[in-house]
Amino acid sequence: MVDVDGNEVKLTRRQAEMVALLCEGLTYKEMGTRLGISWQTVRGTLHGLYAKLGLGGANARVMVVLMAYKNPPAVVLGDDVDGCGVILC
Repeated sequence: MVDVDGNEVKLTRRQAEMVALLCEGLTYKEMGTRLGISWQTVRGTLHGLYAKLGLGGANARVMVVLMAYKNPPAVVLGDDVDGCGVILC
């Protein structure tokens, strides 16, 4: 995934999961239920993601979805995989 300046941004596994859930159109509460965390944690994580991508304001969610379709996020994976992966929306 790239930020608003076109720089490659690596996402954590959780951030990439949330991007995928945004692409499904889920609310913060629905994401929290699916991930087993509170909606406040979802909101905080997504606001951090928006800042990482150089986004803000009411349209940040829409922009993340559009950015994900254009350039799917590279995921920072642990040692359990060969170190490379992509989550597509």
